[in-house]
Amino acid sequence: MFTAQNIGLSLIVIAWLYQYARMRYGRRALRPAFAALYALGAGFLVVGGWSISSLSFAEVANILALIAALGVLLASKSRY
Repeated sequence: MFTAQNIGLSLIVIAWLYQYARMRYGRRALRPAFAALYALGAGFLVVGGWSISSLSFAEVANILALIAALGVLLASKSRY
């Protein structure tokens, strides 16, 4: 079933696989696409968690992961 959590976790796995492939066969820096996919996945996790229950520790952790990924994305965009 396609729930927000499943979509979010799938995007995070894809982001990590993409980042691994880029680091294995290319530069060893974090790629903006990784941060964007990770942030999108974390966003889906937050939305999915809010639809199930109220704000819990897992939701707070997902929000912090989303903020961190967006920070990395913005920092990497300013370098390119």
